[in-house]
Amino acid sequence: MGCDIHGWLEVRGKRSWKAIKTIPTNRDYDMFGILANTRNYVNAVPISDPRGLPEDVSIKVKKESNDWGAGGHSHSWLSYEDIKNYDWTQVFHDGRISEVDIKTGKEISKSTYTSLQDHPEEAEKHGVKLEYRTRIAKDLIKQCWNDCFAEMAKLSETYGTRNVRIVFWFDN
Repeated sequence: MGCDIHGWLEVRGKRSWKAIKTIPTNRDYDMFGILANTRNYVNAVPISDPRGLPEDVSIKVKKESNDWGAGGHSHSWLSYEDIKNYDWTQVFHDGRISEVDIKTGKEISKSTYTSLQDHPEEAEKHGVKLEYRTRIAKDLIKQCWNDCFAEMAKLSETYGTRNVRIVFWFDN
């Protein structure tokens, strides 16, 4: 069963937090591992282990989280300051096996298990080699997350880095 992320970008106004927009909902286990150590197959050092919902979460986000009930797990939040101060140059030793095209050296797929592991001689017949790879955190950021972080940076110019955050949880 797959795991997805749900959540919101929030800003703190004069009196309370306000939900601005939803965060990217793409199934992205590499980013889940970086954000909150969830489905961390890439062996990333997470920005933070899950912190739970913040006590002062906006009403909208609290309601949506409650609607998930027991179906939601690993609730957390990260300020823009947390994201900005993370070492995006870190190198991780991916725990998944990669299938790599022998001719081009390009990665075809990565998974926790491939049947070719049981018969490595078959891999070469299919034109692939199997290898474990290292990853650099910044190279794992997909465009949707770059856009989200850029929006957080822009909002932090007005609200401050501690007053802009993402609040999120996962499902199974």
